[in-house]
Amino acid sequence: MTRWPPTRWGAALGACGAGALVVVLAAAAASADGRRGAFVFGVSGVALLAGALTIGSGAYPAALCALAASFAFSLAGHAVDGRAVVGAAALLLTVDQLAAWSFDAATGALERGVERWMRAVRIVAVVVIGSAVSRLVLSAGDLPVPGGFAAEAIGIAAALAVLGLVASRRWER
Repeated sequence: MTRWPPTRWGAALGACGAGALVVVLAAAAASADGRRGAFVFGVSGVALLAGALTIGSGAYPAALCALAASFAFSLAGHAVDGRAVVGAAALLLTVDQLAAWSFDAATGALERGVERWMRAVRIVAVVVIGSAVSRLVLSAGDLPVPGGFAAEAIGIAAALAVLGLVASRRWER
């Protein structure tokens, strides 16, 4: 059995904890109709995430999608406060960044104290900037734009940002 370095343990537990918080947030924000779907997809996502972090990274994309789908169930049937959406985005980014750190640590790469702090600062920066972008997209969606180019540009920019995040991630171990 491969010995996990403390960095890997901490990052993996942090990613699972953030995933569990997504489930709690999704269940709290969901209507009665969406609560079951939020819970089922969320628990499945956390289980897949735990498996991906301990056994192999192959299930990681499915875990992240299940966690996102869990929160999507909370949006059905009623208006959800924008703060919950930004919070879910921040938590999903946290899951992604901590899982990536755990996967990197699994390769045996050693990080010294300064490198760990720099990585932690980078994770915080990604989460803060991602939250700001989420808030900006939500705010732009509330603008009285009748459609046309502005709305299309916002949608394209948001889609490209998500694709850019996915494309930048190394999925293999």
